[in-house]
Amino acid sequence: MLVVAAGVSSLGLEMTTLTLLAPYLGTTQVVWATVIGFTLVCLAAGYVLGGRLADRWNDGRLLSALVAAAGLTTALVPVLARPVLFWVLAEPGFVRMGQGLILSLLATSVPLVLLGTVSPFAVKLALRRIDDAGRTSGLLFALSTLGSLLGTFLPVLILTPLLGVSRTFACLGLLLSATAALGAGPRGRALCLAGVVLELWLLTHPPGSLWPQDFRRTASEVQSPYNAIRVAFADGPRGPRAELFLNESGVHSTYHPRYEVTGDPRDLRTEGYWDLVLAAPFLYPERRPESVTSLAVVGMGAGSTANLFLALFGRDSVVDGAELDGRIVELSREFFGVRDAAFPHFRIQVQDGRVFLNQLSRSYDIIMIDCFRIPYIPGHLVTREAFEQARRHLNPGGVLVVKCDRGVLGRQVASTLRTVFPQVFLVNSLAVAVDRPVGDPAANLRANAERVQDPVLRDILLEAADSSADPGRLLQEWTAPGFVLTDDRSPTEALVHLGGLRRLLKR
Repeated sequence: MLVVAAGVSSLGLEMTTLTLLAPYLGTTQVVWATVIGFTLVCLAAGYVLGGRLADRWNDGRLLSALVAAAGLTTALVPVLARPVLFWVLAEPGFVRMGQGLILSLLATSVPLVLLGTVSPFAVKLALRRIDDAGRTSGLLFALSTLGSLLGTFLPVLILTPLLGVSRTFACLGLLLSATAALGAGPRGRALCLAGVVLELWLLTHPPGSLWPQDFRRTASEVQSPYNAIRVAFADGPRGPRAELFLNESGVHSTYHPRYEVTGDPRDLRTEGYWDLVLAAPFLYPERRPESVTSLAVVGMGAGSTANLFLALFGRDSVVDGAELDGRIVELSREFFGVRDAAFPHFRIQVQDGRVFLNQLSRSYDIIMIDCFRIPYIPGHLVTREAFEQARRHLNPGGVLVVKCDRGVLGRQVASTLRTVFPQVFLVNSLAVAVDRPVGDPAANLRANAERVQDPVLRDILLEAADSSADPGRLLQEWTAPGFVLTDDRSPTEALVHLGGLRRLLKR
């Protein structure tokens, strides 16, 4: 039982730690690799320690006490990591995130080392004859591995979605403490009892939000299989504004509930890149609003772009969206005014963005790829093959818009787009690809704005045109050659880290 419980908890601890860190440090390959590597180092140290303890004190009561201590310290991981994570949130940055990752992992080091002692200790206790060494160790390692298999899926699929991160750590600790009590001596049982009391208290009184409580007004905070999701309200010039946070602190969608009262599209303005997406078709000369009738969004989020598109171009417009996380779709309907059921041609699919692109059955005036999770982009959505697939589903005069940064990764995304489209423009944090040369984009935007009757759309076009005079936002054509991202080679995270390193060296 101890071997199985240790297997469940060691992998459960690793998987839940990844979920704990996601809102502050993201879920990148670097974070995964660091957590996995740190876990392996701690377990290796535990194997050595367990073997030495077993040789010196071949006593099952000691092993039970070690497991009880592991349970107690497992339940305390979110409490100990919380100050470090707040520290990261207070000053996000490339260096601070790296430091925070290492410091927060130290909270898991004690329980992982203690769990590592279980296997060698159990082998020594179970071994009766040297002739049975292979059979005995093989059976114990098989039980440990089966426990690890359960620990891989149990937190991710059941515990964390139902109970949350803090309670999941408490459940893992409770499993260890209760199992250890079966073979513990008097002192060990006292430690087990202390652990059970603490773990039950943490189950019924979790430490609350792992975010500072003054970080806007929280309306909802949930953990999905993909994201730590937070919906909060902030005060704005048009009243309270709903904001969606995914994993990091950046705002991924925004909505003014006032729109449901006024019906004024001005109340759907985000003052962010979501608005400028709707200016993209007007980079073409002599473009009229009535010619823009369809939008596809890869990475729907909570629907900021879709809501404004329907308000400006009419309820009969076609809007198809893909969002990987079904919980975000639910929250978009609850807090962000998404009323897909009320529009005849508004459909949201809970699906991976690349699969959505591959399965498109019609063409669109705008296709937007908005899967930018600060500061990363899923590599399979910004490859030449993905852009070729998107171009096949653009109407004549259609545009492909990709949200990216203006750093190393953004330049490579623009260069990759340039291998598929004749012209690519950078507008704020957007890369816009057109299917035929358009001439002077700023002049086209201004000329088209003069023919637009809707004042909100006119303001958006003029705002995009004025970006040409703003060095920080810079509407410009991208012509520089660069590394081409492909399905075979799309190191988007490495490019982001390279950009961060360059910024660090310039300090």
